[in-house]
Amino acid sequence: MNENEYMGCRVIHIPTTDSTNEEIKRLHEVLPEGAVVMSDTQTMGRGRLGRKWSSPDNGGLWMSFILRPDILPSSCSGITLVAAVSMALTIRNITGLEVEIKWPNDLVVKGKKLGGILTEMVMKDDKVDYIVVGIGLNMNVEEFPEEIKEVATSLNKELLNVPDRFSLIKTFGEFFEGYYGNYKAVENMSLMKEEYERLLVNCDREVTVIEKSGSYNGIARGITELGELIVETDGEFKTIRSGEVSVRGVYGYV
Repeated sequence: MNENEYMGCRVIHIPTTDSTNEEIKRLHEVLPEGAVVMSDTQTMGRGRLGRKWSSPDNGGLWMSFILRPDILPSSCSGITLVAAVSMALTIRNITGLEVEIKWPNDLVVKGKKLGGILTEMVMKDDKVDYIVVGIGLNMNVEEFPEEIKEVATSLNKELLNVPDRFSLIKTFGEFFEGYYGNYKAVENMSLMKEEYERLLVNCDREVTVIEKSGSYNGIARGITELGELIVETDGEFKTIRSGEVSVRGVYGYV
């Protein structure tokens, strides 16, 4: 399909599935690194923190791919950020839209959510067996569910000509292979920290950090080399891990 070294080396198209991430898990034993599963619709699409992801028929790019990195389990969370940068730059490159990132994994256009990324790690014998990266990108969605319609958008709402899914996968693979290679070399974001921060819509904005124990406001000041969000509050700097934390704008989504 493309000239990438391994990303998109195999693309499996399934008209309907529960979740492309789950399809990867079911097929992982026979899939090479970089293999992609894409679907026209997902009946049980998921986002971060167990949230449901709306995946209407032919409404977007609903895809997942498999990675087999030789890295520490503690280093795997940054792969979400690598994928976010790669897809943001893909859409910018193909369409000219100024796509930004809402930490850690949302793709944003004009303050509205265009897509998201869900990364799942599978362990074996205390080592990383494989990683599944799922990407949901709203392309041709006309109507969103009531609970997200004020904060979501799609490519066809922002563009006259929407690119096809295979062009997005090909270009994404080109960006991702380069950034992923750099990431694996050092197992952190140091080689692409500035790139991520240039795309970070939260940067130098007031945000609300929502944790299980409560919430607080602060100013987002970029990320650490581990991909944690740096938040300045009351003159102190806190680092926020993405696991069970949600970050949003004080007066809205961003």
